[in-house]
Amino acid sequence: MESEYGKGSTFFVTAKQKAVKCPPIGAETARKLRSFTFIDSRKTAAPQIGSEPMPHGSILVVDDVETNLYVAKGLLAPYELNVETAESGYKTLEKIESGAIYDIIFMDHMMPDMDGIEATEKLRERGYRGAIVALTANALVGNDEMFARHGFDGFISKPIDVLQLDAVLKQFIPGGHHTEAQSHNEILSINYTI
Repeated sequence: MESEYGKGSTFFVTAKQKAVKCPPIGAETARKLRSFTFIDSRKTAAPQIGSEPMPHGSILVVDDVETNLYVAKGLLAPYELNVETAESGYKTLEKIESGAIYDIIFMDHMMPDMDGIEATEKLRERGYRGAIVALTANALVGNDEMFARHGFDGFISKPIDVLQLDAVLKQFIPGGHHTEAQSHNEILSINYTI
């Protein structure tokens, strides 16, 4: 470690590894990895998601980081949804003002210039009534109330967990398995740990 007061610290780590002989993954496994459909047969005890296709569903994913948009689109791919993206709150407002309507807007909480909270408040002020779910790395106790106060219908912590994503899609996409007991205006609080 090297550290200098007022400038910062640099940490060095050496990880010793040995080469392991294993066969190449092959074209089929590579295809499954690229399409996010790979399931490791050694982990059959893990919960499986039946990603039922929802080709009628329409989603907007808003994030200022291109990699996050790519990952979100990959996680949504098995559902065969119509997925659009926007890189900012401003772009989101432009899409809605041009007449676009989505079953769910997944809105990044922290973005430069106009963050997800400001963008959501502006959408609600302009009468947008569709579901808006926050994507946030800031998963603290009490966030559900805070997001509800600002017009969100729920939140998912980042990195996105596929089980929680599945639950949100089934709640808000028409034809999904929405529980009648849960009001559309009730906040959906979703947390998980890595």
